[in-house]
Amino acid sequence: MHTMIHLLYSSFNERFSTEKYNHYLNLLPVDMAQRIGKYHRWQDAHAGLIGKLLLIEGLKKYGGGHQWLGDIKYSEYSRPYLDLVEFNISHSGNYVLCAISNDQLRIGVDVEQIRPIEFSDFDRQFTDAEWQVIKSDPDPLRGFYKMWTKKEAIVKADGKGLSIPLNDIIIDNNTARVGDEYWYLKPIDIDQHHIIHLACDQNVEQELTLERLSL
Repeated sequence: MHTMIHLLYSSFNERFSTEKYNHYLNLLPVDMAQRIGKYHRWQDAHAGLIGKLLLIEGLKKYGGGHQWLGDIKYSEYSRPYLDLVEFNISHSGNYVLCAISNDQLRIGVDVEQIRPIEFSDFDRQFTDAEWQVIKSDPDPLRGFYKMWTKKEAIVKADGKGLSIPLNDIIIDNNTARVGDEYWYLKPIDIDQHHIIHLACDQNVEQELTLERLSL
């Protein structure tokens, strides 16, 4: 089977009109819409909603659409999944991304807005060699987020969540090892203020499409 990863993304800077917001919300199953309605910050509600809209667009590439959202199930680690496609959603700052592929792959995506951090708060998350890579980067803060998004994308692709300690993920440039499993990583460049990595259990670098959705 031909494998292709579609990466859809969108950004937002302001609130949708009430009419537009409700129109989009009505595309979702009731329980999903209710969960989005429980967010206290409008930014979180919009990010959650946009993630589902990106997923709907992705599902259309596989013969589905919003009607498939009702088929989403959750693994024992609370990772959402569908039987026919693999997908993963991430958001940070103003950006929301959805990676989607057929069920032959395992994929994860992580986006992080670059914000100042205290390196010492993350001492245990990286190996000494990884810290060396971070601190030798021309911009160590960017170096940190490059390493962080690589690890987070793998955690999301693997699907076991926080049961994988980040320092068990050994990064070597754009490949990584977790125990006896290998992962491939691809940086995605859409904006100088955000760092993004896509993780996949197969090397399908040439099979990636990037598509922006205007809402």
